[in-house]
Amino acid sequence: MWALLRRNPQGWMYAGMFAGARKGPGHFWEKEWGGITAQKYIFYFLPLVRGFFNENQPHLTTFQQDNAPSHRANATKEALREMGIPLMPWPANSPDLNPIENVWFWMKDWIEMHCNLQSLGRRELRAVVEQAWEAVPHDFLLHLSHSMVMRLNRVLLLGGDHIGT
Repeated sequence: MWALLRRNPQGWMYAGMFAGARKGPGHFWEKEWGGITAQKYIFYFLPLVRGFFNENQPHLTTFQQDNAPSHRANATKEALREMGIPLMPWPANSPDLNPIENVWFWMKDWIEMHCNLQSLGRRELRAVVEQAWEAVPHDFLLHLSHSMVMRLNRVLLLGGDHIGT
């Protein structure tokens, strides 16, 4: 399962997660919540992770997130442990391994094809981001999920160097 937060020019962030072809809930991190601390991440985001993880049992076995400070904090790791959600160890510099990056690029392209960003206000842009999340094809997510073995093997083969995906 993958989750990642992405900055938006309007000052808020959007989070999404998926497992195989299953898309989890999308979630806005509101500007007024301030920076993402471990406590805020645990309060605002981990309940969504727990819900998605529980809804998709027994298919999900591990939760993957990147190395953002709020993700690698001991309090976050402990909260995940208490929720019964095993955490995938994550290398320090590993953008090639995170398949949701491809989803963000897909969503950006979809948004640019379907609307004029310059004409959108904050409320309209938020709606378009949600529409883009809903439009992400399930077969694309499945392809990205299946690409993990290749990504891991390429990183190992190249001694940790950039694999270009």
